[in-house]
Amino acid sequence: MKYNLPERMFMKLISLLSNPGLMSFTSVVPPVVPSDFHNLEVPDQVYTSIIFTALLNKNVWYPIALAEKITGKEINSVNEFDIEAAFSSAFTNWHFGLTGSDPPANKYDLVSIVLHEIGHGLGITHAYTVGDFSHIPEYFEAKPVVYETNLEDNTGLNFVNDFDPSTRSIPLENVITGGNTLFFDSPLVRSANSNLPASIYAPSIYSGGSSIAHLDEAMYPAGSINSLMTPQIGTAERILDPGPIIKNILKEIGWTVTVIQHTALKDTENTTGPYHVVAKVKSDNGYAGSSVKINYKTTGSFTVASMTATANADEYKFDLPGGPGTYSYYMTVIDDDSRTFPSPGTIISPNHQPVPGVYSFTAGPDTQPPHLSNHIPVALMTNTEDLRLTIDATDNVGIDFVKVQWRLNGVDQPDKNMSLKPGTDSTYEIAIDIPGLQNGDLVAYRIVAQDLASAHNTSSEPGNQDFHFVM
Repeated sequence: MKYNLPERMFMKLISLLSNPGLMSFTSVVPPVVPSDFHNLEVPDQVYTSIIFTALLNKNVWYPIALAEKITGKEINSVNEFDIEAAFSSAFTNWHFGLTGSDPPANKYDLVSIVLHEIGHGLGITHAYTVGDFSHIPEYFEAKPVVYETNLEDNTGLNFVNDFDPSTRSIPLENVITGGNTLFFDSPLVRSANSNLPASIYAPSIYSGGSSIAHLDEAMYPAGSINSLMTPQIGTAERILDPGPIIKNILKEIGWTVTVIQHTALKDTENTTGPYHVVAKVKSDNGYAGSSVKINYKTTGSFTVASMTATANADEYKFDLPGGPGTYSYYMTVIDDDSRTFPSPGTIISPNHQPVPGVYSFTAGPDTQPPHLSNHIPVALMTNTEDLRLTIDATDNVGIDFVKVQWRLNGVDQPDKNMSLKPGTDSTYEIAIDIPGLQNGDLVAYRIVAQDLASAHNTSSEPGNQDFHFVM
């Protein structure tokens, strides 16, 4: 007997008992957007839900658990699970033992199945599918999942870079349903698999929830050290180790990673330079300091230079030479597994080759005014309340000040400077105490921001008019 273990990161699955020895699953309505997956209240035998976000590789979805590991930050709500799995208590053939002997002949090992589902929640999942119109569902916004960026066909063509998923293309569908035609390839995986890419489950008839997001069942059958993340598990089968292939896949997609932390240089009116680039390297498995490089240019091709270690641990610097113009730059580091990590990341686009992202700034006169956004005008206020205002203000060279210009019953009042809200880099706030307000008083205000440029560029919200409200 076999228990099918389809991937259920973003499709909610309901069990259908088709015969006494086999459980199969079919998907029900998928979520609307990939940034917030909510579970449907259905009596599933097993399902797992995951939240995705974009990160390290631009235009690529990362499971939230992985994204938080890489950034070291809480990305979703602290009250929201990163991985949510449910296992039916109504199913009577679970084996619950944590240690000791293997499950009996008629029982499925719950611990093995939980570990399998955790593997999906950690990133063994997919966006691509076989559908009527496109190979990436609309709610994935034409972006692959990070796991898919290392998939390839049996000729070495990359699953994401070399195929067009925007329409239901036959070449891509042939890879997804070609049998022994889909592989996960990287030097790390080859090191754990006799210098071969790992075979991925790609049955001739697409199996929603099983295809793409599992190792191949025939290549890694029951008893194989790599069988935990295949699509099936049998009774009496226990697998408590992900196996070397999956461990290295997880390592490859970001669970072992080296990150270059850097605050991008802003535009400047200083045309003499130099422009100080400082970056900090954070590595899970080590790196060579001599491998930290910067690539920069104003025109033509990039110049490559080594960055210099500062007195601070894992911190490096480089001075870009001065001069007017638009600068582009990015940094790279090589980890102890010989993998190259760029900052600000790699831009991935289906049917295009990946390219390094770049930081950019302009040295020269600035005429660009600040950008104001996310202000909710006050519509009503009592005479016992403060006038509370917030707004986001950003600028390419930096904000000098944000202030409120206001009038009471048509009489100009002293300007009030807004303060940067703690914990933010662009949200300004103020609470203005207006004593003696009476019912019927008219308050008019506008918010003005000025940048640090020599031209003192300004913006106001709402433009050349005012917001009004009556007490």
